[in-house]
Amino acid sequence: MLEMNSTSSTMHPSADHSGIFALPVEERIDLAQRLWDSVRDEIDALPLTAAQRAEIERRVAEIDAGAVHCEPFDALMKRLLAE
Repeated sequence: MLEMNSTSSTMHPSADHSGIFALPVEERIDLAQRLWDSVRDEIDALPLTAAQRAEIERRVAEIDAGAVHCEPFDALMKRLLAE
């Protein structure tokens, strides 16, 4: 188990998270969402690796060349849920 130090973002392997798992499901979902939001807010600060940048460029080139079909997420979900 990992323990979050209250004065930094370092984790310590001695934590007991049983209290978290004892929370009602709604509170665990809220906690998970808040944790994910904190990661999402910082993820843009991480630089892309050369491989990640190359993959993005490859995918954009496929889209620009018309080699792949793109569909808006909302339209895709509507179509999938209708099936």
